Amino acid sequence: MAEKPVTAGELRHPVLIQRPATGEGIPYGETLWQDVATRRAYVRPASVREIFVAQGFIGQQDRVFVIRYEPLFHDLDHRWRLLFRGNVHAVTGVTNRYDRWLKVQTRRTDAGQETPVAELAAGVLPELLG
Repeated sequence: MAEKPVTAGELRHPVLIQRPATGEGIPYGETLWQDVATRRAYVRPASVREIFVAQGFIGQQDRVFVIRYEPLFHDLDHRWRLLFRGNVHAVTGVTNRYDRWLKVQTRRTDAGQETPVAELAAGVLPELLG
């Protein structure tokens, strides 16, 4: 079944779009972020997974953001991120729909770290299970 097109009224969630900063003066191994734009987006959950570690769990949230295409976003890819409701969402995929809409798949990461939660759990689980 084909997805229904997004209407202007559904673009109600403000999202800050950022790219990694480039240039001299950035310490090696450190990522600084440059604000590109704040745009309104249609946001829907893609999936939610819970990974049980020890006696707690790590939640993993995937979301889909749909924003209007602009030439400003011509190179939006997995290196970029979106800030939504105070949370960092790492871009995992981008689909351009007829040069009109960008469908951006993301995975929520913890603030201040760019490693998705699933990768963190993968590093912890072998130690717990081994």
